[in-house]
Amino acid sequence: MQMRQPATQGDARLVAIHTLLALEKGKPVQEALDTALRLASLSQQNTALCTEMVYGFLRAEIRINWVLQQVLPAMQHLPRAVQLALGLAVYSLLFLEKIPHYAVLDWTVGFVRQRFGAQLAGLGNAALRSVLRLLPQAQEQAWYMPQNQTGGKKARLRAYRHGLALWYSLPDWIVDVWFSAYGEEAALALLQRSCARPWSALRVNRRHAHAAELLLALQAWASCNAQDCQPCTQAGFAFASGTAPQELCGKSLAQWHEAGAIRWQAAGSQAVLEALGCHTWQDAVWDACAGQGGKSLFLLENSVPVRLASDVHAGRLRRVARECARLSLPTPALCLANMGQAPVAQWQGNILLDVPCTGLGTIARRPDIKRHRSFAMLKELCAVQAQLLDEAWRVLLPQYELAYITCALDPQENEEQITAFCQRHADAELCCTWQTPHTHPWLEGMYGARLVKKAQ
Repeated sequence: MQMRQPATQGDARLVAIHTLLALEKGKPVQEALDTALRLASLSQQNTALCTEMVYGFLRAEIRINWVLQQVLPAMQHLPRAVQLALGLAVYSLLFLEKIPHYAVLDWTVGFVRQRFGAQLAGLGNAALRSVLRLLPQAQEQAWYMPQNQTGGKKARLRAYRHGLALWYSLPDWIVDVWFSAYGEEAALALLQRSCARPWSALRVNRRHAHAAELLLALQAWASCNAQDCQPCTQAGFAFASGTAPQELCGKSLAQWHEAGAIRWQAAGSQAVLEALGCHTWQDAVWDACAGQGGKSLFLLENSVPVRLASDVHAGRLRRVARECARLSLPTPALCLANMGQAPVAQWQGNILLDVPCTGLGTIARRPDIKRHRSFAMLKELCAVQAQLLDEAWRVLLPQYELAYITCALDPQENEEQITAFCQRHADAELCCTWQTPHTHPWLEGMYGARLVKKAQ
């Protein structure tokens, strides 16, 4: 049975359902949410509620589905919109204490009745009332952990990790990767981090006329709000969820953004460039996997001469041009190209290589990637990363540098990738590496390595 496309005016839950349905057509979460919000007419409060429900549901989706399956074993046979409505209801019951339980049930049952009939509405009502009875257990980690374990040590370890995967709402393979790579203590820190609300971060455009006064204002704000604000780079600041200042120097952040004075960018994405020393590069730079240009813009704001930015998506390159114009920065040459086959024969300068990766360091900020990543994909991406490294190295001239960056937390994509690369290339010298600490509050796991090509 197909769900009609009803008007979504003023209804945060309905907009959230349409957003989640759009995700299943391949849209990234923020793009799908932005589109749904543009088509709706929500108050500021309902916009915030819709955003909370979409991201919160995605962060807790695996746990939510497991809870529902305890009371509705055949849930997978229901229309997808009904599954999502019930899932959002369970999210509200588990996590949104300010919304009365009766209001959650009334809306959800009414939605299902209006669009799918009384029979499915009755089934949904019964399921949610059963969840209510289980709520005290469902809010405790112990309920998800294995009970009365039998079998050998490996079986017990598998069961333990599976319980953690349910509680922290992650695929089992990610839990296994982190335990195997980093050990239990670090893995538990990463599990906790992956399901928390991430920090936001902005950066002052150092080439803007008001940069100095904005930096002073942010430094003063950070000193008064040390628990919720941390400098992440020389001109960047990270803020705990919902704690960014409303205004600076008499203007709102939105006004400063429109004026090209600030830019929102994840703290880890800024910090890795500074930690590797890329912000001090003086030679021409080619951003070979530019994406939407965040790292190119960071370098340009630091007066680094980014001359070329290439990517496989034209839309992303158009975004680079728009942001350069907004920030009054010089626009590099833009090239639609696959770095697997370099668009230049030689590059006399440095190369920034922010490669495609699993994104395991960004799960808190991009919880939808859990749906699309697999252990098999990890292996495929490692092969792509090795190919991109080799191709960039082929065109890089001696005595210049290459910065390799991922937003993954997985040694196969990071340390092991660089070790294998240096073994393949005798002319590669590793200058430095950096990784976000596992317990860092920014919730943004980044890895970077800077290499120089020695003259033969």
